[in-house]
Amino acid sequence: MRSRLIVAALVATAACSGGPGFQVAVSGGSDVYNAAKLAARDINARRPIGGGGIHVFPAATRPGAAGAASIREKAADPRLVAVLEQGARERVAAEVKAYVEAGVPVLSMTPGLQIQSPYLFYLAPPRGDMTRLMADQAIALWAPHRAVIVRSTDAYGTLVRDSLVRDLRGRVQLVGDETVAVDADTGALAALTRRVAEARPDVIFWLAPVRPLWVIINRLRGDLPDAFIMASDAVESPRVHANDNESFNGLVFARLASPADTGEVGQSSAWTQAMVGSPDDALAYDAIGVLAAALRDGARTRAEIRQYLASLGSTRPPYKGLSGPIAFDSAGVINRRYQLVEVTSAGTFAVAERRDSAEAKGSRKPRG
Repeated sequence: MRSRLIVAALVATAACSGGPGFQVAVSGGSDVYNAAKLAARDINARRPIGGGGIHVFPAATRPGAAGAASIREKAADPRLVAVLEQGARERVAAEVKAYVEAGVPVLSMTPGLQIQSPYLFYLAPPRGDMTRLMADQAIALWAPHRAVIVRSTDAYGTLVRDSLVRDLRGRVQLVGDETVAVDADTGALAALTRRVAEARPDVIFWLAPVRPLWVIINRLRGDLPDAFIMASDAVESPRVHANDNESFNGLVFARLASPADTGEVGQSSAWTQAMVGSPDDALAYDAIGVLAAALRDGARTRAEIRQYLASLGSTRPPYKGLSGPIAFDSAGVINRRYQLVEVTSAGTFAVAERRDSAEAKGSRKPRG
């Protein structure tokens, strides 16, 4: 389903680029860009805003003076109403700063940029919120003594790993610290599986996309039948929610989206993820939706759009998005917290948080 929707979004590119109307620059991966374009296509198909519609185009990603000049040129265009940003911290900070200094609202998926501006809104809380929850609840649920971390080789993996190590320090012994490439071949994954098994962890923290985990999870379970796997939000995908052959039963992972909070636009977690593919894709779709809502409410200038975004959850109700409600606190951070969910044969369900790790000692939480 997802592939058909992405193709449809790409076919609509010509109709959604340039021309009159309101423009949103998108800096991010191809899936995020396609999700944003899909949202613009859906919005324009229902009822174009202001007669010209809302259009998405790529933001500047060139380094140095060339990129800065491109940003200044785009920021000077009054049709540009906002920027949607997804990327590694070191690459995007300069771009985000340039846009917000020009008074362009930025919706960012990269938490912790350390940029102070009323025009900057974060679509994700700090990663430290997620790793703290993972560490605290792994200890409270399972009382592990030995842990292995497996992280992706990109900036996400490094940042989340460093934060998790800080949260685990002095509480659990780290007996393995591994990296995995998303496209790792079977030989590399077999070697990774052997190293993890030889470390004999009680818990494996998986900070990488789901594809390599899907390849090795049954082998890991066979080698380490008593070990638990707790993953970051990077694993959430249609593959996890489909749970073919129930391979992911017992997997616990962190997420921002809550099926109970998605309102009329998303009736279930599985539907949400089949629709656009990943949490960032859902947020990209919602980012265009919330900007369209501001425009439909009468906002026309960048300042008015900024005021609309800042009012969500205070003088206005939250926006009901595909990924859940969108509202921002006084610092411009999305007013949503991470939760842990567990995959079972009956579906994916929230894990009740436990406060006293002593309760977990001597007991093991059964897998679904």
